[in-house]
Amino acid sequence: MSTPAQRRAFVVRSGRAGWEISAMTGDASVRRYFRLIGPGQQSAILMQTAPDARTVSALPGADNSEETRFFALANTLLAAGLPAPKTYFSAPSEGLFLIEDLGQSTFAQWLVERPDDEALLYKVAGDTLAKLAKLSPPGLPVIGPDEGAQMISPLFEFYAPSSPKDASALKDVLRQTLRHLTGPPNVFALRDFHAENLIWRPEWQGTDRAGLLDFQDAVLAPAGYDLASLLSDARRDVSASVQEALLAQYAQATGSNVEMLGAACAALSVMRNLRILGIFANLVQNHRKPRYQSLMPRVHAHLRHALQHPALADLRDPALRCAPKPAC
Repeated sequence: MSTPAQRRAFVVRSGRAGWEISAMTGDASVRRYFRLIGPGQQSAILMQTAPDARTVSALPGADNSEETRFFALANTLLAAGLPAPKTYFSAPSEGLFLIEDLGQSTFAQWLVERPDDEALLYKVAGDTLAKLAKLSPPGLPVIGPDEGAQMISPLFEFYAPSSPKDASALKDVLRQTLRHLTGPPNVFALRDFHAENLIWRPEWQGTDRAGLLDFQDAVLAPAGYDLASLLSDARRDVSASVQEALLAQYAQATGSNVEMLGAACAALSVMRNLRILGIFANLVQNHRKPRYQSLMPRVHAHLRHALQHPALADLRDPALRCAPKPAC
């Protein structure tokens, strides 16, 4: 990773000498972010990563280099009229990238101060998901039933070691559940679509109000994958009324049956939250990110809630046997 002196030199080379540099809160990846503030409150974001970085949560075998995935997908989103950050200046060999500052308030931050705006913000997020569902960028990894079942492996490695028999049984029943309840993996999914990766921009209109971040792990997945990510958010609770409204909104926008979509989202939520428990445990144990310990109870609550769906009866006992409640 680059040093403070290297970052300052990079900023000077970008033509922004003298701009104030302040660290921002990091995410679950190896990246670090800094906000640059210049004359007249001009701003930009400095993204720092190792030149050959691979994200902590990346799919095995995927090409996860920042300069290939992040910027290629940003261009795809921009071409579709969705607000991803533009690139101003970059030095890939140093792992430094200067990108557009989409705004200073995430959905999560905005809703702490203005909880009554929840329905509005999530409706805009739903409109964004409807636009994403119409895109099919080439060359993306695919999450089908086989990949989905395999993706929960971090659960057994980091969160709750299980017997090979129990782990295999859970993967088998999850695979069958996904095969039965979800559609083909042909929908563009950003994978980390949640309230801390959406920037609220009230001065804009339409879907331009939702700035998109952290999409370099995008995949092709069944319809409802990102919807499950948004509604089963590890970082904030979404009200039941908003969940119901957003499910209906997405079903109408994509021509889906709302009951079938609800079952698919429940299955995808179980798969995602089993994996997230393992990923968060890894971050706490091996990446010195203790914040993620406090998020595990909510993730487990999302898991238990999704498992109450009648269509997931066969999955309930194996999942809870392999994923007990977190100690905290």
